[in-house]
Amino acid sequence: MRNISLLIAVENYTAEQVPRIPYACADAKSLGAAWAGNGFASRDQTLLLGSLATKTAIESHIRTTLASLTAKDTFYLYYAGHSLAVGGEAHLTCVDTRLGDLAGTSVSVEWLFAQFRTSACERIVLFLDSCAREFLGACEGAAACTEIAAAAWKTFFPATHVAGFLACGAGESSYRAPTLRQGLWAHHLIEAFSAKAPGALEKGHLLTAASLQKHLAASVPRTVRETRTGTAVQTPVAYGQLDEALLADLSPRVEKQKASAGLDDPQLQRVRFFAEDEHSIRQLSGFIKKTHRVPDRVSQSSESFISTLAAAEVKEDLDGVHSALRAAFRFKRKEMECSVAAGGGSIVTPFFDYEVTVTQHPENPGEVCWLRQVVNIREPDTIVADAFESAFGDTFDTLEFTPGDALEIDSIVDQIEDLGDDAITVEYDTSMAWCTITMAGMNSSIHVTRQDFSVVQHQCPSPRLLVESFLQIQTRFVDMQGIEQLPFARP
Repeated sequence: MRNISLLIAVENYTAEQVPRIPYACADAKSLGAAWAGNGFASRDQTLLLGSLATKTAIESHIRTTLASLTAKDTFYLYYAGHSLAVGGEAHLTCVDTRLGDLAGTSVSVEWLFAQFRTSACERIVLFLDSCAREFLGACEGAAACTEIAAAAWKTFFPATHVAGFLACGAGESSYRAPTLRQGLWAHHLIEAFSAKAPGALEKGHLLTAASLQKHLAASVPRTVRETRTGTAVQTPVAYGQLDEALLADLSPRVEKQKASAGLDDPQLQRVRFFAEDEHSIRQLSGFIKKTHRVPDRVSQSSESFISTLAAAEVKEDLDGVHSALRAAFRFKRKEMECSVAAGGGSIVTPFFDYEVTVTQHPENPGEVCWLRQVVNIREPDTIVADAFESAFGDTFDTLEFTPGDALEIDSIVDQIEDLGDDAITVEYDTSMAWCTITMAGMNSSIHVTRQDFSVVQHQCPSPRLLVESFLQIQTRFVDMQGIEQLPFARP
């Protein structure tokens, strides 16, 4: 049983009129490196990049590779380049594609399908990062491949053993992001195969065709909105039998990521998920307008008053979380200890503790502050598990780390500013008590104080996305940029 992969990317075409595709070759190399770490050894991997991606070479490698495979082998094919349709038939361009002979100098998708059909290999996956928007302006007689071929995709993939992932839908563009120095779809694809996207995994470590497409369908449109102006739309598409198809078991990489991030370190005792909410005391279910008065100052009696008013809502919150944890983790009654105290309560499980508190706002006496949090994480695997995501959903918007040693805000700010990267911005106060870091292409920000490091998710928060953002931040700041001071535990 062999795992064979072929990666094709055309960035600069021989025909000068054909627009270049920035980062296409780099994307292919990065994806190849990710696959190499998942059982697709370098010796079984072929890269046809740039000038090597001729029509003759592409067709020869596809034909001979598929002919050599057995039923037990696996074949991954990645293509990044312009696509088009000539005479109603879809084609993939090559580095030597000529505008005067489009059909004769590009690879027919129907020919590609024929190779798939006749191969003995029963595990074939096609990854197609291609569109025709930019190409069409350079030539006549061509149409958008995605529009012409939509019916062919739908007919071919479900009837075969081939799964297909396409970067965009019919008539859309596959966008590139200078801030990420990658194609947007390729960025999230590479992220998933590199175990840097917990939201793409089932059971915390399995990348399946269905979970990958779910990740791409959610992440790519979000990143398009964050990195592009106007009404840009990109909708990843997948075809074939996706539900049962396992693409990779990323257990080794997940464990390495956790170790690198300190997720198996005793520092977990200083990690928490949390969300804070503020609203008027009048909104508490126990507040009676005719008999109760809104406090005008913070005192022990007013705190006690608020605890009484919020008692029913605290119990309702704990009951809801208790039921969600039972359903998600299948905890037995004796495995969860629920307790209620003045102004809050907690649920202690074998893996972590959940706490909810309601207090009077210290600066606005007429408001209350709700704090919901998970602390004392004893089993690291649970925070990226499906059960944790199911139980807490969008409950938390912040993941906080308390490193123990004081953080040097001025050093962090200086190192980031010295990068000179327009995609990264940092705001801070003059006393260097805090700084907030944002990065293009990430739906989160980093807030650092002398005591704490927090990842804040601004839209569609979820535990997995918070952990995913944390891993991305570590990669971009520590592993790639070499920035010290940020509180990442090192192995």
